[in-house]
Amino acid sequence: MKGLGRAASTVVQALADDILATLDGIPDEDLGTWKPAAATDDDGGEMNTFAAIAIHTASAGRWMVNHQVFGEEVTRDREGEFHAIASRSEIDALYAAWMEDLSARLATLEQVDLDAPPSTPRANRPGWTRGDYLLHMIDHTGLHLGHLQIQRQLWQAERQK
Repeated sequence: MKGLGRAASTVVQALADDILATLDGIPDEDLGTWKPAAATDDDGGEMNTFAAIAIHTASAGRWMVNHQVFGEEVTRDREGEFHAIASRSEIDALYAAWMEDLSARLATLEQVDLDAPPSTPRANRPGWTRGDYLLHMIDHTGLHLGHLQIQRQLWQAERQK
């Protein structure tokens, strides 16, 4: 692997490792059920569990690369991702499979016309190319890592009371 494919694989692997490290020590029962106290306040807005954020991040990343960049049909239940419950071992298995698949795909990235339109152009992303979706997958993964890190801090603060 070389070039942009190698760089993207390296960066996403580091982000995925950080996501899993952020989940270290959180009991399975909290992964799928705990939300910050602000989630119960009407002004707190919608908030997700650790598991939902982790599953959504991997599912979205897979969809963006496999479908939007490489053109493969991908079945995805985006709304269901935000209600997902999973144990740590299930999340670890999901991330291991995602990273293995991502690395294999990105090894062939040079065969993809990154200036071509994605498999499914989106109205909210007019003019985006396959390359734009590749970079968005990295950006999106980092965004949700940040969400999980903040949520981890809130979880620790509430659990220490």
